[in-house]
Amino acid sequence: MATEEVGLRERLDALESEVKMLKAEKSSKEGKTKMGKELKIKKEPRAPSEYNKFVKQYIEEQKSQYGSEFKHKEAFKGAAAAWSAKKEEKA
Repeated sequence: MATEEVGLRERLDALESEVKMLKAEKSSKEGKTKMGKELKIKKEPRAPSEYNKFVKQYIEEQKSQYGSEFKHKEAFKGAAAAWSAKKEEKA
């Protein structure tokens, strides 16, 4: 029974070591130094694509047209369909 406990203890130690290593890798990927301080990385937001602009305008039109009857899910489906139709016209 003692050898079984020793084997389990060795396995547990190995797993704990692996977890520590994975945590260290994760924190370094998230922009933290070894001391745990976060690095300040400033990202520039991307400009909206033509699709984003189209959907925004379409949904705004639907909101003004339907008012309190407006349903976002339905409007978004309509925007996607209208965008697809618009793309096919260009092709």
